[in-house]
Amino acid sequence: MVTMVICVIDPKTHELVVASAGHPSMLVRDSSGQVESVGASNTGIPLGVVDRQQIQETRISIAAGSSCLLYTDGVTDAMNAEMDFYGSARMMEFLATQSGTAGDLMDGLVADIARFTGDHVQQHDDICIVCVQRCE
Repeated sequence: MVTMVICVIDPKTHELVVASAGHPSMLVRDSSGQVESVGASNTGIPLGVVDRQQIQETRISIAAGSSCLLYTDGVTDAMNAEMDFYGSARMMEFLATQSGTAGDLMDGLVADIARFTGDHVQQHDDICIVCVQRCE
């Protein structure tokens, strides 16, 4: 089995369609710093668990200045020396305090995870982050 997420962005209408099979929900951060999870109620189960799986899609409009962030569970499952998880709440709180480009958001998130886990804790899961931003 494997999780999967697919996003399609229409550059003319600024509409985004996202469909997920067991993958963490996409986060959208608007220009005012509000962060919301998109498609959480439509997240299906990982591919390969059942035959002929139906995957629901979620459609949203992306406002100018908004960033869309996709990530693997290695982000939220990153642990510190006390075996505490970084977690989705901490990630959303961090993203709400940030500004700048999509690259700035990713760099800042990676640095915050590193601060949380510290130098003495070895990464135990892959971390992948993809972030795009509507500029106009």
